[in-house]
Amino acid sequence: MRKIIGTCLVLIPGFLAAQDYVPGQVIVQLQPGTSIESAIGSLGETAEVPVITSYQQVSQYLNAWLLELPDAGVTESALIETYLNSPLILHAQPNYYVHWRQVPNDNSFPMQWNLFNTGQSGGTPGADIKATEAWNITTGGLTALGDTIVIAVVDGGVDKNHEDLVDNLWRNYADPINGIDDDGNGFIDDFWGWNFYNNDGNLPKDYHGTGVASVIGAMGDNGIGITGVNWNVKLMNVAGPKTLTQADVLKAYSYILGFRKAYNATNGLEGAFVVAVNSSWGIDKAKPADFPLWCAMYDSMGVAGILNCAATANANWNVDVEGDMPTGCTSPYLISVTNTDHNDQKVIGAAYGFTSVDLGAPGDGAWVARPDNQYAQYGGTSTATPHVTGAVGLIYSTSCVEFAQFSRENPSTAALTVKQFILNGVDPNPSLQGKTVTGGRLNLYNSMVGVENYGACFYTEVEASQPRGIVGVTPNPARNVVTVTYNETGSEPTTIIITNIIGQQVRLVTAKEAGTGLRTVTIDISTLPAGVYLVFLQRGLHQSQHHKMVVY
Repeated sequence: MRKIIGTCLVLIPGFLAAQDYVPGQVIVQLQPGTSIESAIGSLGETAEVPVITSYQQVSQYLNAWLLELPDAGVTESALIETYLNSPLILHAQPNYYVHWRQVPNDNSFPMQWNLFNTGQSGGTPGADIKATEAWNITTGGLTALGDTIVIAVVDGGVDKNHEDLVDNLWRNYADPINGIDDDGNGFIDDFWGWNFYNNDGNLPKDYHGTGVASVIGAMGDNGIGITGVNWNVKLMNVAGPKTLTQADVLKAYSYILGFRKAYNATNGLEGAFVVAVNSSWGIDKAKPADFPLWCAMYDSMGVAGILNCAATANANWNVDVEGDMPTGCTSPYLISVTNTDHNDQKVIGAAYGFTSVDLGAPGDGAWVARPDNQYAQYGGTSTATPHVTGAVGLIYSTSCVEFAQFSRENPSTAALTVKQFILNGVDPNPSLQGKTVTGGRLNLYNSMVGVENYGACFYTEVEASQPRGIVGVTPNPARNVVTVTYNETGSEPTTIIITNIIGQQVRLVTAKEAGTGLRTVTIDISTLPAGVYLVFLQRGLHQSQHHKMVVY
């Protein structure tokens, strides 16, 4: 499991010639609090690098700007080399093109094997995400405290009138279509989301984006079409141009982040409770070290409580070696996904990486919605990834009030905990072993059981004659050990057990001492990933009620 939190490296100017980027454009990230005018003005003007007068902000959260070079013979590499020497500028790089992850359609088939595989498409029965079992727990929509769950889809657009999507599309009711920026977020009439190609609220009727959205949240149990991972969820749609660039990516992510930050700051009175973003696009064989702003954006969104799910490349190569954007980024708030088929095999034409790609999900030949109330079979990592994005949304909709409250109060830790639910819950899969972090394929039901077992949502039967046992669980300031205080009875052998949220044992310590009374045991937790754990006291066949422990 990736546990590294940090920044990427600075771009090497000599790398420019080998990349696909927008001529005459450079993206820079300024030091916090630095204005673009002061940054540019501090460099002065030379024949090789004249003063830049055309620029626009692409992310207020990263203080990132897109610069337009004047027609004076200046090159991107010369400008970048100069800017990297400025103490006011953290990063400078070209505005790279980003390409949609997609493959051609296959022949249609009438059943969604990806959600419930009975062998109907000639595949292996059971090679699915166990959606029907998960739906016995919840079908999505709201948290236990009534927060409306929103999943953002950054793609080519969506058919707003599709019969199987229209009721699940997010609307920004704070900004009705009237020619005024009613909610003051800088986007006029973004009632349906935003189109960064035309810079307006009119979303294209895109087949790729419509398909991706339908996997996440096509309306369930409505007697028509297909069923999404969530029967009810709100889908925020953000459209980018077909010639998507890195600047478009930063703009789209910043737009989404603004809504979640507003929600957090106002306790839900403004903004939107965005819990996940789906990105079914990227740059093949790109090195994350050359994209510091893009990689850093996932950390910024994660701090607010947003997980990002990204499709890896549709090609049979090792991302750890060859590179890929964004699935090579090391942010703990990113989940990278590869593609499996109806026989539970990693698709040959799908990338992999033991440290970069987290898990597999069914995508090859899954059914999706198409514009104009149509449906078709589709494939590729573009289709696999929204299964995982949808899983994030469904997890937040469980009936566990304590987890819903925890998500409000600790959004970043809650996001990491949800990721842990997903990665811990996979079905082991030989075709993914050694090729993904988990070695498994998404199991939606296991992930749902994980959150149902969280905190006050989980109780173990305790006989009245048995003591509650644990008095307290206290981490030391360095967060590398935890001290468990418990009541020793001397009646039976005593063991302290720490499990992750879905019940997998991660620590076991024999703690019995002679005599009775309060005892303390120190347990090493330095190698545990960030997340929520449960601590139990075991005596014979009897287990105490658990204590919750959060590891940061």
